[in-house]
Amino acid sequence: MSDLRANASFKTAKHIIRFVLPIILLTVIFRRVDLGKLAGNFREVNFIYLIGVVVLAVFSQLLIGSLRWKIILKGLYGIGVPYLSLLKYMWIGLFVGYFVPGGVGIDIYRTYKVAKHGGGYDRNIAAIIGEKIYAAIASLLLLLVCYLIIRSRINAEPGIIRIIWVCFMAGSTAVLLGVAALITIGRGRGRALLSFVYRRLESAIIKIMSKISGRDRKSIEEKDYASTLIKPLFNWKIVLMAVSMTVIMRILTGIGINILYRALDVQLPVIVNIFVNTLLFYIFILPVSFGTLGVREGGNILLYGLFGVDVESALAASYLSLACVLLAISIGGIILLADNAASGKSKLDRGSS
Repeated sequence: MSDLRANASFKTAKHIIRFVLPIILLTVIFRRVDLGKLAGNFREVNFIYLIGVVVLAVFSQLLIGSLRWKIILKGLYGIGVPYLSLLKYMWIGLFVGYFVPGGVGIDIYRTYKVAKHGGGYDRNIAAIIGEKIYAAIASLLLLLVCYLIIRSRINAEPGIIRIIWVCFMAGSTAVLLGVAALITIGRGRGRALLSFVYRRLESAIIKIMSKISGRDRKSIEEKDYASTLIKPLFNWKIVLMAVSMTVIMRILTGIGINILYRALDVQLPVIVNIFVNTLLFYIFILPVSFGTLGVREGGNILLYGLFGVDVESALAASYLSLACVLLAISIGGIILLADNAASGKSKLDRGSS
């Protein structure tokens, strides 16, 4: 009983944080903002540039992300789904789950839809977990490379510089440990580490499956997920393809956001935008806000401030990029309505026949 109460209290606390944190962040932000200057940024923006932002920073992510998803599904688990179907599910999922903290709603919708094509919930959940892992690896590698290039451009207090350097060293250490683990994977400690990774991944898959299917965790644990679901995630050909595609996605996003800042007459090297927006990827997946509200604004102001961008320009860019994302979300909603209308008509035709 005490465990149930503790669990309920923890869930309540999470909901309160997700509601209160954005309010606190936005209050702090707008107390610092010159609203007249912010309005001036919006009035003077060159909206023609935003076409490039939508194409590179939004649509390309959906197109390449859907292709990456298809490669992972087919290459790891033999689940063949037409590319256009995956693109549709990705787009609708963005509409359905965008405001769920951490983007979890998008993944639940994708799992639910593709499971109908085959593979069941377990393989589709494993594929999405693999996709997340590959994206995290690719983003970390890209961040480390970008930092080495742009470190001299960072304009901050010595304390902040030291914190960033410590984070860089921690990331580099993680990469080196990962490489060392791969080298020793067939030896004692390597096998122990691999076994630990297997158990963690298996636990994550079982937890998500229990939530989606409503089944008891013990009945799910009876299966041998280590060999059927987790080993395929270490298919290095698929790993390299997924990591490479993720790097391309991050670079295109950086170029798109660079265009956005040019629309605001702020000149930044493309590499800065790639670095900042890759770092924002990690910030946005934290389940602490609905639709990244507050976190988006604070993250943009803080990170771009390191490169001399004023608060009003960073905030304007944040809201303009959000507008581009909401445009994509609205298209997903239109696709969903059209899909539901087509399904309803098909059922009606079958009933009349």
